Amino acid sequence: MSNTRHQCLILDTNSVRQGKGGKDRVTMLPQSLKEPLRAYLVKVKQAREIDLREGFGNVELPYALDKKYPQADREWKWQYVFPAPKRSSVLQWSIPTF
Repeated sequence: MSNTRHQCLILDTNSVRQGKGGKDRVTMLPQSLKEPLRAYLVKVKQAREIDLREGFGNVELPYALDKKYPQADREWKWQYVFPAPKRSSVLQWSIPTF
């Protein structure tokens, strides 16, 4: 669940993308986790808003979605449910075309 994105998480079910065998599946979210998870996501979103104001907060998108939707890497639904505790210093790079 460490690479789960917000769009995969509904507070009743959780979609697991690219799980065992490269398959997607849906699992149930226990009732006892709903409120703690909701409170956690509020804190994550607040931290993300600060990151965005400071010029951070982008995520890597699957496949070629960054080309198709250039602003999607900053949208809430693409953010990870469990983001890294520190900002990454990895820079994006591209392969030159000839």
